Amino acid sequence: MEGETNIQGILHNENNKCNEEKRDTRDENIITHKEVDVGRVDTKKYNVKLSLDKINENLNNMGVSKQAVDWFWRGYRKNLVKCIETILNHWKNFTSQWEYFEFKDVCKFIMYLNEKVKPSSVKTYISYFIVILSLNDVMLSKKEREIIKKIIKGISDDTIIVISEADHSSHIARKLAILILLKHPFRMHELHSIIRENVRIDGNTILITLPTVTKTMNPGTTIKIIDFDEDELRISTHYSLYCAKICPRKVIKKGRSVTPLWIKDDGVKIHLLTLQNWVRKMLTMIGVDENPHSVRSAVISGEKEKKVPIKKILELGRWRNGDTLKTYYMKPITNIFKIQTIKIIDFNEDELRISTHYSLYCAKICPRKVIKKGRSVTPLWIKDDGVEIHLLTLQNWVRKMLAMIGVDENPHSVRSAVISGEKEKKVPIEKILELGRWRNGNTLKTYYTKPISNM
Repeated sequence: MEGETNIQGILHNENNKCNEEKRDTRDENIITHKEVDVGRVDTKKYNVKLSLDKINENLNNMGVSKQAVDWFWRGYRKNLVKCIETILNHWKNFTSQWEYFEFKDVCKFIMYLNEKVKPSSVKTYISYFIVILSLNDVMLSKKEREIIKKIIKGISDDTIIVISEADHSSHIARKLAILILLKHPFRMHELHSIIRENVRIDGNTILITLPTVTKTMNPGTTIKIIDFDEDELRISTHYSLYCAKICPRKVIKKGRSVTPLWIKDDGVKIHLLTLQNWVRKMLTMIGVDENPHSVRSAVISGEKEKKVPIKKILELGRWRNGDTLKTYYMKPITNIFKIQTIKIIDFNEDELRISTHYSLYCAKICPRKVIKKGRSVTPLWIKDDGVEIHLLTLQNWVRKMLAMIGVDENPHSVRSAVISGEKEKKVPIEKILELGRWRNGNTLKTYYTKPISNM
């Protein structure tokens, strides 16, 4: 029995040892598999023949109907289908000597595209190339997609050039447009029609010949402009700087090749609306009403201040009579900025003093500056992060405080209370109208004159 027990024990130990070896081998295999799955270089090989025909074939093999396939391709806009065709042509040239490709070849293809197309287009092309791969049964792993994403981001970041707005071509164009308009009251379509071949600079004199028919001028009309004396305002300097920034594309007008003055960064002529927006943006920056007519008004008002005869002003603005001029353009310069100051007598009680609460509120939060009419200002009403609040938020604040003190939750109630209080003090109606900035007593009587007892 003892011998059998020893033999059984030995066999039991051998079985345990064998099981441990098997378990170790299995564990070893699992670890190895994980290492390959996490850290390995993918060695899968795919057929290089990627095409739209193969995509259609795969869709048919999946049992997708012909009509559904047609709708599938309609899901892509025509220009995107052309983009896909362009990518496939690049892929065909890149893999002309190959039969199979691996993931590393996809990375090489991205580098190849970066040399063939603009860096800004690489991201678009590759995103559609990945779609092509998936539709051709080439399924990239999450890790491989992340690698591609980082490569494309690296290409994009490498091509970003940070420049100040003052050096940007559109900013120079905006300044040039405003300077020209301040010297001569062109209409926007006239300014937009200027071509570079018709601009001549002779010292302090600038001659601009309009090439097309405008509202009040025939083709070939030449405008003479005397440039500004200040170097930073000289039209000739800004014109030369703007022309040197970008190489424009020629356009055909009336059978001849001409060069437009106003262009985008890619050299293409801008739309009239774009030029209007450039002018509006510059007017906003310098604090003028956002209306291109304001420039014509400013020029005409300036000439009027110089005592220039009305006949000369009509000729300058190309008006046939003075009615249009008087109605739309003769605006007093003093009315451009109108500032009204409100005088408030503070409360006598310390806990109600406006000055105390104002100082406490301003000390609580650091507000962010905002640009209004070309200058940096600090809004009074702000959120905890320093951002200016919306009007509706301020109204809700007022309503909440009114509700807390048991008053009708309506901001008008505050105006009613103030007016009713002044009325109780026997303040003359003229003073009350002036205080509430009403033009007549009807609105005051209808909406605001409420007995205090009814509140």
